[in-house]
Amino acid sequence: MKLQFLLFLALIIFLWSCNDDDDDQDVPTPFSTQVSVSSATTEAEEGATVNINFTLSEANTTGTDLAVAYTVSGTASNTDYTGASGSITFSEGQNTAQLELVITDDDAVEEIETITITIEAGSLPEGLSVGSPSSITITILDNDFPYANGVFVLNEGNFGSGNGSISFLGESASQLENGIFNSVNDFNLGDIVQSMTISGSEAYIIVNASNKVEVVNFQTFESVVTITEQMANPRHMVTRNGVGYLSNWGNFDANFALDQSYIAAIDLSTHSVADTIHVGDGADNLIIVDDKLFVSINFGNTVEVIDLATHSVVASMQVGNAPGQFTWTGEELWVICGGTFNGNDGQLYQLDVADYSVLRKEDLGFNPSTKTAYDPDNNNLYFYSGNTVYQFNPDLDVDPAATPYIENPDFVGLYGIGFDNQQDQILLGDAVGFAGAGMVYVYSQNGTIIDSFTSGVGPNGFVITPE
Repeated sequence: MKLQFLLFLALIIFLWSCNDDDDDQDVPTPFSTQVSVSSATTEAEEGATVNINFTLSEANTTGTDLAVAYTVSGTASNTDYTGASGSITFSEGQNTAQLELVITDDDAVEEIETITITIEAGSLPEGLSVGSPSSITITILDNDFPYANGVFVLNEGNFGSGNGSISFLGESASQLENGIFNSVNDFNLGDIVQSMTISGSEAYIIVNASNKVEVVNFQTFESVVTITEQMANPRHMVTRNGVGYLSNWGNFDANFALDQSYIAAIDLSTHSVADTIHVGDGADNLIIVDDKLFVSINFGNTVEVIDLATHSVVASMQVGNAPGQFTWTGEELWVICGGTFNGNDGQLYQLDVADYSVLRKEDLGFNPSTKTAYDPDNNNLYFYSGNTVYQFNPDLDVDPAATPYIENPDFVGLYGIGFDNQQDQILLGDAVGFAGAGMVYVYSQNGTIIDSFTSGVGPNGFVITPE
């Protein structure tokens, strides 16, 4: 009996042992993982390739390919990109798969558009579920800016009317696009558009009688900010190392005397005035040479020099009456002087930028405008008096006033001059008596007319977009 019990016990132990061995054997686990989508960038310009990354939390071990469907949505159309087929495949052993989304580079000027890739949860293979993030949005940035290449025409407008404006002439345009600031921003630019300068991506439009600077993105002309702090009849601006130097006449009293002219030093990162530098009455045109700021004192007969390191006036040079615009040839600094009223005593001065003396003087025998334009390839300086344009080459021993360069019986009242060094063209603005729209004339370097356009009121200057 005892033996039978022992045999029975041994059988039970054997059966239990066999059952325990079965429990230790591997049992296939159903495949289960999550899929997510991401990208290293969420913005891309036209022409770029964006890598969209799909990721499994665990590698594919099903022994077959896994297809993950996705939807494409957003404001972009299917002509704005290629490469999005609607499905991505994970091969055996893979846990990442990449979609190359190629953004179409077209010539159309477009608004910002978006592409959104979203994992389609309802059609995932068995064992797959949606992880996080489940979608990714790419913002397409247009690289066809409407005002990236061409010429801005500054239209002064009628004093007190607030109808100053900016026109634009594209590289291959057959007509002038007028009123671009107003059309882009839905408000008027202001009273007396005096000048404009471009620094980086921003253009600074000096609106004299409105006592402000309108800052825009020069490629789109969308408003960025309006600067009104310490503005008093602002005139012209130049920039250096993140600072804008803006001449201000100052305010006139009841007897039309100025209280104080000054240069406002503007921090371009904050668009705020960081310093003011007092100068002589009628601070007007500016130019920076060798870290020195040269200022024409238009109500007098001097050019003042400011050390940009200390913001102090370090020199004053006597020139002719009513000094105006500067021309830097790369080696020589010239300034034009309008002279006394009806005095026929206008002059051109060459200034020494090292010891602040006068190197050369050219008497013109008439009163020119104090605006000039410069052709750097041929070292020609252009200016005008009345309705006649003159050319002066400092390298040639020729009287700059001896021979008119451009005359046109259609001219009514020349009011602005510029030179497009990208198209090698002379640009002239005719205010036509401020009776309405002005005219813009385009001439070749040899003085032959190319075209003419109707502009805004009082075209007084030109700004060429940077290359």
